Amino acid sequence: MKSFDQRPVFWVAYVLFAIVCLAVAWRVFPEAMPIVHLDVTMTRQQAVDEARALASKLALAPADARTAIVFNEDGATQSYVELEGGGKDAFAKLVAGKVYAPYWWEVRLFKPGEVDEATVRFRPDGTVYGFTAKRPDVVEKLVIVDIGPEISARAAAAPPGPPEPETWQSIEQAAQHLYRGNPYPGIHYYRWVAASSLRQSADGALVWKWHPSVKERRTQLDIDWWAMLRTIAPPTLVLRGESSTVLDRDVAERMAKELPRGRFVEIPRAVHTLHEDNPDAVLAALKGFLEF
Repeated sequence: MKSFDQRPVFWVAYVLFAIVCLAVAWRVFPEAMPIVHLDVTMTRQQAVDEARALASKLALAPADARTAIVFNEDGATQSYVELEGGGKDAFAKLVAGKVYAPYWWEVRLFKPGEVDEATVRFRPDGTVYGFTAKRPDVVEKLVIVDIGPEISARAAAAPPGPPEPETWQSIEQAAQHLYRGNPYPGIHYYRWVAASSLRQSADGALVWKWHPSVKERRTQLDIDWWAMLRTIAPPTLVLRGESSTVLDRDVAERMAKELPRGRFVEIPRAVHTLHEDNPDAVLAALKGFLEF
């Protein structure tokens, strides 16, 4: 007597089942693992060479700086757009657009043990996407964003509303909690923050990725910050959020007076995160000060 797996009917059924599974996989794979069509025309070496050329032209980094390069991606934004912001078609439009690049070459130019360094980003097609540089010796103007020699006592106060739980039941719950504390950026912004900042613990609960100690009030070092402030020579703009609980208005006004070349601007409809709360007002203040 033949065993069941030796009968023709078994193998016919097995093959049919395999075909069905293949068809299902073919159908759902693009949904489960979205494929992004990305045309990367800039090579690794081209990115390094272009970064060196730009750094030399703009004096961003030492001439004999070393380089490190990585092809990076904004996975947090991709996850948010695909889940909450219109789906994979909306993300594909972002990739094809010219304003935002979720993928980029990032080249770091540095010398070990030195502060001076630069980072240059390129879009996959080789277009310069931006750069940063640490060159304290060539600072012409300085912007201080909602921080000062004295931290407001209100910074240690509990935010309005119910206390923050140790764990979250969902991304939406965390987003709504953040929104109650500061509604200026809008709920969609906080959904993105929660989606990119929560992780699943060993017991399955959602917790913040950062360690709880980041929220602890630290002991201030024995440094005369006001005396240090008075040594800042370049023109300096002090920005403060109108409802900031970190930098009090009287402290900000005193900073502008004690800085050798200080200026104070208060951003309306904003707390400490003023660049997120009212980006248009912040940009207007920067344009007026930096003259760009």
